[in-house]
Amino acid sequence: MQLHGLELTWLGHAATRIRMDDGTTIHIDPWLQGNPSCPDDEHTQDRSDAVFVTHGHFDHLSGTPDLARRHGARLHAIHEIAVWAEGIGIEDAVGSNKGGTVETIAGIEATLVDAVHSSGITGDDGIVPGGEAGGWVLAFPGGPTIYHAGDTAVFGDMALIGELWKPDIALL
Repeated sequence: MQLHGLELTWLGHAATRIRMDDGTTIHIDPWLQGNPSCPDDEHTQDRSDAVFVTHGHFDHLSGTPDLARRHGARLHAIHEIAVWAEGIGIEDAVGSNKGGTVETIAGIEATLVDAVHSSGITGDDGIVPGGEAGGWVLAFPGGPTIYHAGDTAVFGDMALIGELWKPDIALL
């Protein structure tokens, strides 16, 4: 779907691909393999420049290592997930805390915002802490602002996200 100069593709569950006019490609919560809603021809991606993860559950995080390693995609996640990612060999992992805005690839301004959910990472030794769950507000240069809520219950500060960032598109 083309919206505001971006190509948005839903890849099942919370997985989303956003492609800019210049080809820059980002993924949010890339659960691709084993996702029954992900089209078969989308299980492998041909490009990824950045990955934004909302929390540590497999159905949001599991495609991240492949995209980061195969394409050199920069990972953006809460601090604990970024540290975990570095521990498994992901070289470009940027840890954030809620409320801070960072400028990332292609001039995109990314802000980690609140969500109400859990965030443990399932590994070989059981579940490890994945920090707090979050959502992402992505402001594209000269283009729209997108809010991706990740997994969350409804909470009052969703209205504040609307007031502060005025997203043009909300992925809920």
